[in-house]
Amino acid sequence: MNKPNKLVNEDMDDLGEESSKATKESEQYRVYPYRWVTLVAFALLKIVNGAGMSFFNPIAVALQNAYGVSLFMVNTIALVNIFVSGIASFTISGYILDNWGLMSALLLGGAGLLISLWLRVFINISFYFALFGMFFAGISNPLLINAPPKISAQWFAPRERAVSTAVGSLARQVGAAIGFVFPVMFV
Repeated sequence: MNKPNKLVNEDMDDLGEESSKATKESEQYRVYPYRWVTLVAFALLKIVNGAGMSFFNPIAVALQNAYGVSLFMVNTIALVNIFVSGIASFTISGYILDNWGLMSALLLGGAGLLISLWLRVFINISFYFALFGMFFAGISNPLLINAPPKISAQWFAPRERAVSTAVGSLARQVGAAIGFVFPVMFV
């Protein structure tokens, strides 16, 4: 379990202004150069996540024709992901991040994403593999989506946290853009 931050605003009011300045100045954070490698690895994971979530949308009509399913069924893939992701975000994501730790949450999220992508490979056997794959993606998404502030708090100095959180958060949108462009090039 994470230790609470030493500096809490309510406690600072009781210390007085001079004591709070001395406490803030004595608070030191040790940062490692490796933190940027961690952020890049996480951003790449989120890019893959974003690309995987939007991969079917631009080729919906081609999927409808190729697999003989309705357009509603093709669009249901995205709805399953959104619905399951919303439920998982409010139920298990926060619990795992807070009680099991960041590393466990990222490993579970990455494993769920891997299972999701592998299930979608079998779409030629049955279209329902894609649907079931998006279900796994919906379970693992919140573990990855909710992680950037936690990564920033644990790996980065206070002055770098806004940048690291932004990079971690925006990587999924970059992946979604890739997921909208590349399928059209191949289908």
